Amino acid sequence: MKKMRSIRRAGIQDIPAICKLMNVAYRGKIGQSWTTEKDMIAGDRISPAQLQEHLAQQNFELWLLEDQMHATSLIGCIGICYQGVKAEIGSFSVDPALQNQGLGKELLNFVEQHIILKLKFLRCMY
Repeated sequence: MKKMRSIRRAGIQDIPAICKLMNVAYRGKIGQSWTTEKDMIAGDRISPAQLQEHLAQQNFELWLLEDQMHATSLIGCIGICYQGVKAEIGSFSVDPALQNQGLGKELLNFVEQHIILKLKFLRCMY
């Protein structure tokens, strides 16, 4: 069966789905997510206002992994924050029900290649 996954940059319209994904991955009450913080910290991991603030920053990109065969479509996300010619990866989440299937690795591989290309471009500008 052909994979129906794609990676695209997040937009403001994606905020509700991203918040749901990140909050379930980090603070969800079900499953054995490797990212869970539910026993250490209460409350949401991120709010819509916080995410909107991040997305408005010029040096921040958030990438979404979607699967058209999955009921919720959004199955993972990963963020990049650029500081000059350096990049920091964060906001990394995979649906807990789909973890340990290589989806996180797929996201990491994508952003690593994206960062390499972008930083080559940025170095030419400095």
